Amino acid sequence: MQRGVRLTIRLPADYLCMHCRARGFMPNEGQWILVVDNDVQIRRLLKSSLKAEHYRIFEANTGEDALQKIVQVHPDLIILDLGLPDIDGLTVLQRLRKWTQTPVIILSERSTDQDKIAALDAGADDYLVKPFSVDELQARMRVAHRWTQPTPTTTLLTNGDLQIDLARRRVTVQGAPAIAN
Repeated sequence: MQRGVRLTIRLPADYLCMHCRARGFMPNEGQWILVVDNDVQIRRLLKSSLKAEHYRIFEANTGEDALQKIVQVHPDLIILDLGLPDIDGLTVLQRLRKWTQTPVIILSERSTDQDKIAALDAGADDYLVKPFSVDELQARMRVAHRWTQPTPTTTLLTNGDLQIDLARRRVTVQGAPAIAN
């Protein structure tokens, strides 16, 4: 009869092993993206292309709607147009920066240096001009995500006789390798 202990290790969903991080893979599953744009076709395009990458998408077509949804859902990233029908996107950005550091990528037809600088100075993490490449947007999303990931301060976790070496991918109990059933 085998005797032992069943060990389940749960790491945060956003924890990436060094191997995956080095290759640029990221688990999009379950990440909420808020798309704020009054253009239905842009929202449709982003929704279909980002859902294909396993992001969970929700949408807003006005600034007020966006601010309410940010409070309700706490998105992992916001894609924000500056030309909204009720509140200018820059005002939305300034208001949300008072209480959240959620990454924001501006996606706008405004292409002057002054518009870009104003948005970046107001707290945008990146700026992309329409028309745009979805692939480039996704690359910029990966960059924004990379900067918001916690960096592990240690690769060795210890709790009593239990030791987890994240770098070597080894688990030991009282110095002996733990064996999974």
